[in-house]
Amino acid sequence: MRQPIETAPKDGTIVQLLVQFVDHPPGQKSVLNGAGPLYDTADPCWTIGGNTVENTGVDHWQFVGWNWEQDCFVDTSTDSGHRVLGWAPFDVAAPAAPAVDAPIVWPKARDVGRIGDMSPSAHLRIGLDSDNDVYASIYDEHGGGSIEFCTPGAGGGKSSRTRKAMIALMVAMEADNAADPRRDWWAERNLAAQAQQKGPA
Repeated sequence: MRQPIETAPKDGTIVQLLVQFVDHPPGQKSVLNGAGPLYDTADPCWTIGGNTVENTGVDHWQFVGWNWEQDCFVDTSTDSGHRVLGWAPFDVAAPAAPAVDAPIVWPKARDVGRIGDMSPSAHLRIGLDSDNDVYASIYDEHGGGSIEFCTPGAGGGKSSRTRKAMIALMVAMEADNAADPRRDWWAERNLAAQAQQKGPA
């Protein structure tokens, strides 16, 4: 909804602006050395911009204009004649980050492994230690490494969302293992151990 321009913030906040550009005569570029703003219409139209008088002491509007050649910024202190008729705030809110304190869905097992798609030796393991810190390791035939994310609060954890995402990944890995047990790293490891214990047939 259009609001009086006198009520618009002047602290540099970007807002929607209803503006009316100078109607340049045919063949004339503009006072911006060819970067003339929307000189194909003199009708009021919406764009975005702001006023920084509270920061700079200069009471002028800067807003986005364009023509058939290029985009440009319009400055009412230097590009005279353009009018700012009204303003409106942006109604689209930034997406909220996932809540850190959302309930956690825990996996059934304390350690879950999944074999990768490209190599039977490559696998991902994610587990929970006695403090519910999350550890993960990735190994293949060439080696690998591990990482740990601690419980927040007394545990000293500084990656709450990452830790929760890794716990959710454990749940997803369990579902994949149930759907395709051949890639369940623990199941395959146990089968190999059992076969080794039995020895040659």
